[in-house]
Amino acid sequence: MNDDFERVAALSELPDGEIMAVDAQGESILLANVDGHVYAISETCTHEGAPLSEGFLTGEACIECPWHAGQFEITTGSVISPPPLVDLATYEVRVDGDDIYVGRPI
Repeated sequence: MNDDFERVAALSELPDGEIMAVDAQGESILLANVDGHVYAISETCTHEGAPLSEGFLTGEACIECPWHAGQFEITTGSVISPPPLVDLATYEVRVDGDDIYVGRPI
């Protein structure tokens, strides 16, 4: 595995439709398993800093902030619904067997 990637979790720890917070690349990152594909975005809401791992995965790959119900697209980090106005950072993800690796921001 490339040195730019850091192992952060096992795929078996992240069932389909679930989210979890991990630390990688010096950041707090949210992993989401959506239809068997793992995505990684910043774990901190850009509105007032809420931990998105305490939020809710809804609809088609959307994370809802637990504090003010702002929504972000999991696959792109884009704001879907305010109050946040700034998109989240996204990270490259690789899965090798049962290992999930996160790389640098995309």
